[in-house]
Amino acid sequence: MLTSLGVAIELARHDHPQLRQALSEQFAALANVRVAAAIRQANAAAIELATAQFADLPAGADAHRWLADRALASGRFSRAIVQYDRALQTQASLIDELAPRVRLAAAMMGRDVGSAATKPVAFGEITMSPADFESLVDEMRSRGAGPLQVAAPLAAHIPRPGNYQSLGRSKFDGPAGERPQDDLGRKTAQFRVPWVDRQMATAVDGDVLYVSNRFQVAAYKLATLERLWQSEKPSGVMQRAQEWGLIAMRPLVTRDRIFARLLCSPSPLLVCLDKSSGKLLWASENREHEFLVSDPLFMLDPQTGTYVVLDAETYAQIDEGTIRL
Repeated sequence: MLTSLGVAIELARHDHPQLRQALSEQFAALANVRVAAAIRQANAAAIELATAQFADLPAGADAHRWLADRALASGRFSRAIVQYDRALQTQASLIDELAPRVRLAAAMMGRDVGSAATKPVAFGEITMSPADFESLVDEMRSRGAGPLQVAAPLAAHIPRPGNYQSLGRSKFDGPAGERPQDDLGRKTAQFRVPWVDRQMATAVDGDVLYVSNRFQVAAYKLATLERLWQSEKPSGVMQRAQEWGLIAMRPLVTRDRIFARLLCSPSPLLVCLDKSSGKLLWASENREHEFLVSDPLFMLDPQTGTYVVLDAETYAQIDEGTIRL
């Protein structure tokens, strides 16, 4: 009960090769029917499940491709690239169709990935010539290369469960909140809740790991786990260690800035840090009876061509038409 259905299926397929073989040999027709029906109904949950149930079958590749197209259309470019890659791992014959889409998704983030198109590129009922497609890619890449470009996602291999040795190669110390023994009535000590772990958040960009405990952000070099810097503390009163209990506040890493929520005032502050040094560049105004309840988001406003960092309140206004993205 501590794992998802998709992960449970993957572990079963890994531990029992006969199950993997039976799925491939006996359920190919069923997989095609289920995935086709889910795609017609635009049933994202069923398609997500199909990627685990039929991971080695062409139907599983179709499911990953549909999820990738959906992510690309909704602006989740990193997610789209991951899904396209998984589709190609299952069915390499899709390379001619999916490689241009990966190239376009990467261009949206200001990155140059893959080779220039040499054949017409089809998106649904629309077909573009190689020259027109490359012109679009160049335009999108130039827009995505703005001063606040989002860091590229980490495509890391997740190891299988097993026995691992724990090594203490670095430490995370410094500001950690006031009165950590005060659990604010949550009985975290009584029930042995690992509240420190749950309130930590990480982000990786290249060879650097950024860690936040909601009171500071620290950067570590992944190769050696040497600490590169700790962020400056904003002016204000630091809150108790278990304030906003069990809620991690993940930093947003861009090309040269880091945005994070810190509990250094009666409500969370949105702060901007210099990525190379952790220097505090600015902190948001603390407004009475208003709280930043979500991590910062990063979006491009096509009307102005500028990047904006949004909090939960602004994001809610987007749905009301105040900001159109």
